[in-house]
Amino acid sequence: MSSDALTNSGETTSDDDTPAKSVRWVVAAELFAIVVLFFVAAGQRAPLVNESHYLARSVHFWNPTWCSGDLFLESQEAHPVFHWTIGWMSQFLSLPTYAWVSRVGGWVALAAGWMFLSRRVFGADRSGQPSWFGWHLFAVSMAVMLWDKADLAGEWVVGGCEAKVPAYVFVLFGLGNLVSGNYRYALPLFGLGAAYHPLVGGWALVAAFIAWLCDKDRPTMGSLVLPAAVALCVAAPGVFAALRLDLGADPEDVKQAHRIYVFKRLGHHLLLSKFATLKIVRHSILIGAWLAMWRFLARQSPDGLGRGFGLRLQRLNRFVLGCVLLAATGAIIELITHRNPFICSNWMRYYWYRMTDSMVPIGFVFCLVAWISGAGAGDASGTTTKRMPGMPGMPEGRRGWAFAIALILVAVSAFSTFAKHTRDRRAPADMQGRTRNRSRVAQRQDDGDWKAICEWSRKNTPQDSLFLTPMYNQTFKWYAHRAEFATWKDTPQDSQSIVQWYGRRRRLRRMGFDRPRPKPPGNEISEFLREENIEWVIVARHYGDVHWHLELPEQFRLRQQNASYQLIEFLPKPGGTP
Repeated sequence: MSSDALTNSGETTSDDDTPAKSVRWVVAAELFAIVVLFFVAAGQRAPLVNESHYLARSVHFWNPTWCSGDLFLESQEAHPVFHWTIGWMSQFLSLPTYAWVSRVGGWVALAAGWMFLSRRVFGADRSGQPSWFGWHLFAVSMAVMLWDKADLAGEWVVGGCEAKVPAYVFVLFGLGNLVSGNYRYALPLFGLGAAYHPLVGGWALVAAFIAWLCDKDRPTMGSLVLPAAVALCVAAPGVFAALRLDLGADPEDVKQAHRIYVFKRLGHHLLLSKFATLKIVRHSILIGAWLAMWRFLARQSPDGLGRGFGLRLQRLNRFVLGCVLLAATGAIIELITHRNPFICSNWMRYYWYRMTDSMVPIGFVFCLVAWISGAGAGDASGTTTKRMPGMPGMPEGRRGWAFAIALILVAVSAFSTFAKHTRDRRAPADMQGRTRNRSRVAQRQDDGDWKAICEWSRKNTPQDSLFLTPMYNQTFKWYAHRAEFATWKDTPQDSQSIVQWYGRRRRLRRMGFDRPRPKPPGNEISEFLREENIEWVIVARHYGDVHWHLELPEQFRLRQQNASYQLIEFLPKPGGTP
């Protein structure tokens, strides 16, 4: 039975259901393929770089006795909605299992959000069924490659388990409604994104407002009052948690905390002046290519691009334009205020460049698909291209060459990513800090020794112990389940705790515990440990002097060691027992 017959027939038979079932199977296959693509992009051993950070907070959120005394875990929570709705699994699952269950759930939700957005942009054929099978997967493959290779501020969409993953899920669903002109549904969805991650969802709301201003067919402001109120209500838990981070702190501490956060800790995500030149160039080229594609497609005749499709693509690009304008605003603010670090940090802590990283690739790939697929057939090439009704048709002429090049780039990127992940099978969080710039043999040795010392600590020390660990490790709490004094990765979010964390870090630097340098005399170390109530010290041998504990044998006792680490117990009273 033909598609027209299906559309016009008022009867329902088993044969009538066959095309619909076929469509569902194809959509399910595309969803599965997208999830596999996400696995290739981010399916490394747990924990990923931020998972050791986020998931430890989930465990402590639901069980405050876990790693009690840890400054980072006991600081104010910036993403309570994430821990309330997802973190509860940490009470029933091991940390690696929790990570994988959350990852897969996040990837499935992101894939569904992408398909929703993609189908809304491309629309449907006369039968009411999508006619873009294959292009959805091609578009997301290009987007994943660009998220990885053409970012500006280090933002990612597909990765491990953390608050911005569900936030981006709601942003994708909201954007799908926005391109269809359904602002009344888009705004609450962006609000839900802000509940999980105030900056991701909040900037999406700002970009949506810019898109609405540019939309000639926009709904009236009065009709959006209720949806906007709903968006603000659902976003309130996340926004309130973010605003609370500065409450109750001394104003001078707030100023110092903002400066530390922006200039000392996270400038590589926040300040254009600290971005690598190559990243700026690559992302600028991507923005230029997107703008050129948008302008080219906007000049096509309505018959060539199709009024419905053209309007939806325009709405998408206006939203992306809002994200680019946010980045440009951040760059202007940074340029004007860079001579005053306190004013600059007060403004630049809002991740102005985050959304251009995530949204410009989306705008570019949909414009690219619109051209390659032949949806905008009024260009000067004079070629025609088959659409994809059910099965992919091969583009021809210049579009065919562009399609082939894009496929090659995606394949090379996927292969290089997969090879990189299989070549070094350590968890990404274990690759950071401790062994960077060391030989592969030293890295493998360190990985085993680190896990061994953590395992011994978990089994043989009291649960409320406080450890001094190598500054640039990220996984001690993950493996040992014990509190730490201070590490570089685990930076608190509230102002008071940030100032305290930075003070601890500076003191550790003076003591030589954060880099390869000689340590001070044993009595000075003893006084420091006593003041901070630190009971255990893990010393990395490659950090230098490892013999200071021999100066005061009555206070320092070597309890465990291997080729890479020493575990020393501090007994503050002479003659104390372990």
